[in-house]
Amino acid sequence: MSFEKDNNRLIKKKRKEAMFKIASIVQRDAVKRCPVDTGRLKQSINIIRYSDKEAVVGTNMPYASYVEFGTQAMVKAHGEHKVEAPVTKWKAKTKRGATGQTMPFLRSSVYFNHDKISKIIKEVFES
Repeated sequence: MSFEKDNNRLIKKKRKEAMFKIASIVQRDAVKRCPVDTGRLKQSINIIRYSDKEAVVGTNMPYASYVEFGTQAMVKAHGEHKVEAPVTKWKAKTKRGATGQTMPFLRSSVYFNHDKISKIIKEVFES
């Protein structure tokens, strides 16, 4: 019985470490992909929480969802930006209130790091 408890604790610990590694990869990449206007959004991207079952990377900036998903005006003017398409530059005309193209910096970070994330998960289950 004690062996089983210890083994479960070890597995839970390994999963939690893996979730932190995954969250760190996504957070670093999201910072790189984040468009910069004032820099506040980029600076606010953090690992919000993680456990042995999930990790949440995000930001507390209220406008982050508009950058990530766009607004109706942005999508109407430019179309929805596909996560698979690499974002190279911010197309806004002005600093505030511009209708630029959506910039999925968080979703893209998961998408483009899929192989690294899969490898980490595989390592946990093989050990």
